[in-house]
Amino acid sequence: MIGHFKIHYWLSMLFAVAFAGALYPRFDPQVVLVITLVVSILNLIALSLSWRNREYIDKLKVFADYIAVFGMVIFVAMLLISDLIDALIFFIAFIQLALNLTFKSSRHYYYGLLVSFTLLSVGAAESKTGFYLFYIIVYCAVASVSLGYYFMDNRLQRNHGTHQRMSWPVWHQAKVVIALIALSFIIYIITPRFGVGNLGSIYGASDQYYSDKNWEEQAEKQSSDEQSNGESSTGTGTGRGQGSSNSDRDNFAYRGFSGSFDIRGDQQQGGIPPNVIVAYMQAKHGAYLKVETFDKFDGISWYKSLDTDTKKRLQYGRIKLQDDLTGNYRQSISIEENLGPYIPAASIPVELTFPSTVISVDDYEMLKIPSGLTKGTHYSVDSNIKFINGRLFSGDHYQPRENDLQLPKGFDKRIRELSEKITQGKQTQLRKAAALEKYLRNNYAYSYDSIFSSQHKTPVAKFLFEDKKGHCEYFASSMAVMLRSLGIHSRLVTGFSATVQNPLSGYYEMRVLDGHAWVEAWVDGIGWAVFEATPFYTPAIEKDEVTSFEKIQNYVEQLRKIQEESGNSGEWSLENILTSLWHGISLLFVIVFSTIKLFILQTWKILIVLAIISGIGFILWKRWQPVIMKRLSYLRVKAYKPTDHNAAIKFYMKHIQIIMRFNGMPRYAGTTIEQYMNYLRDGLDAREKKAVADLINGWHYSIEKSNGSQSTLLKSIFMKLYKNTSRMGTSAKIKQL
Repeated sequence: MIGHFKIHYWLSMLFAVAFAGALYPRFDPQVVLVITLVVSILNLIALSLSWRNREYIDKLKVFADYIAVFGMVIFVAMLLISDLIDALIFFIAFIQLALNLTFKSSRHYYYGLLVSFTLLSVGAAESKTGFYLFYIIVYCAVASVSLGYYFMDNRLQRNHGTHQRMSWPVWHQAKVVIALIALSFIIYIITPRFGVGNLGSIYGASDQYYSDKNWEEQAEKQSSDEQSNGESSTGTGTGRGQGSSNSDRDNFAYRGFSGSFDIRGDQQQGGIPPNVIVAYMQAKHGAYLKVETFDKFDGISWYKSLDTDTKKRLQYGRIKLQDDLTGNYRQSISIEENLGPYIPAASIPVELTFPSTVISVDDYEMLKIPSGLTKGTHYSVDSNIKFINGRLFSGDHYQPRENDLQLPKGFDKRIRELSEKITQGKQTQLRKAAALEKYLRNNYAYSYDSIFSSQHKTPVAKFLFEDKKGHCEYFASSMAVMLRSLGIHSRLVTGFSATVQNPLSGYYEMRVLDGHAWVEAWVDGIGWAVFEATPFYTPAIEKDEVTSFEKIQNYVEQLRKIQEESGNSGEWSLENILTSLWHGISLLFVIVFSTIKLFILQTWKILIVLAIISGIGFILWKRWQPVIMKRLSYLRVKAYKPTDHNAAIKFYMKHIQIIMRFNGMPRYAGTTIEQYMNYLRDGLDAREKKAVADLINGWHYSIEKSNGSQSTLLKSIFMKLYKNTSRMGTSAKIKQL
């Protein structure tokens, strides 16, 4: 039976933190605060009632049953108005409330810990921001105090000390919490982080279900034509012209996501700031999510040589897009801002789970939907990708076309000359393309804002030979043209760069600035290789395990670049504060470890000698420690001149315990003085053992003041123990109770 109400109190606090953490990713902060406050008050009332009626706990079981039944009703209601996760969270809360009315034993306490940890884990799995770390820290702090009180109560229960008051000063609690958090932080920083498995959740959900009768009719017609003709039938470019659109309410628009676009001008269209997150991705590593593919370039604008599509029906929100391929890379996407009528996906999409009845697939295998993506939409894609020598490939499923070698009219021959110079000595197409990528990343500067106003001039030549600064479309266009000048098939792709992972949440964040253009090149007959020529963006790689320190360092560095490009680097914001804080921490680590490394390099010979001496000293100390410590204790007792009898009793008892400890008889926590005296097989007779026990008990529990004869008795007992144990050496045996 739990013996102290503090266990109930701290368990209710722990449940409140975990419950708030489970609600945080799913509701507005105000709603989380109100619901948590109400449930926490009810929870504390239930635990208070169980404490007051702990001797007659059975009479509360009827009320507990009513609460459990009410929790089932709430569960059914939440299923109708919300989703399964919300329903389970509230169901667990009410079941825990019912159990708390009968809270009595350690079994109930452990179950409460399990429930609270489960709720916290649900929130951690759903949270997409690093702010959830706050809930984890608070939970760990409260759990530390709760477990501390529980084990204190458990020890008192074993020693029949339930009437005693548990004393644990707040400062001591704070020290334990701070030490645990600091230790956890160090472990988190230095422990290697292994990549997650391809086990992302598969689901499609949205407040708006994407459907269109015209598209569905076309899908049925095309399907019947395909069956009758034995081949796929395409539409007539209706993929973006039919169905409702949310273009009038888009929060984010990037001109590279249209059928054609002029590379001049600002990279972003719309009023949303460049550092705002538009989507989150859960996956085992970063990727490029494609929206459009272009193969024709006139020097100013990119076009698509093919503009037809095929409508495809989804069965229960799922569709198999490629029968001859198997997905090996799953990405689960959560949309945070209204986007356009497309489905960003890593190439090659094999299977899609999406809340729609029909989708459109164009000749470049880009996925479209009847209306624009709305905030709150979730979907999953299984793609087939591969890495060759660390380079991401989009596969060889789609063969290159003649247009992938087309050069614009008025092509500047200096571009071919520069390309040949850069790739001189490179034997394979892959190495040539990699050399061009490296050259552009190392010799040109990225600028989010366009600095061009090209009039009847080729922007690529102006970018390469004059300005040497621009946004991603200039880098990608330049590399595509340079590749084509060498006879390498290439195309420009637009979409989202999902390569920056938040190390706290585990999600890849896609911001406005990540609306991006890159290059795919058909190299050496292997397939389409992905090239990232823009230095601002991090290439997608199949990551090995790295420490959390490296993950945070990469994330903070990317945040710094985003702040600089968006013009927010000098503003006071949470991101700026955290970035500056991390830079300070990382600089401190570098200084400390560099100093340690320099010290070791300069003094390693002396350190080896000291280590040998220390090892010998440790061995000798372990051998002679009992003799030395007992001798020092004897000298201190012999020289001690008592002035206060209570202080003298403490002093002599301390040194009696030293003598006994170094003879293999330590006093363990919770051991009574009678048990402690009975540990002695030799040294004291029964009368002396009883005298010491009576003396200590009287000193602790009697209101009478101690006198000088009591401290004199303890001194004489110490001397006797010292002489006896000195004669016996360390052969004293512990008497088992």
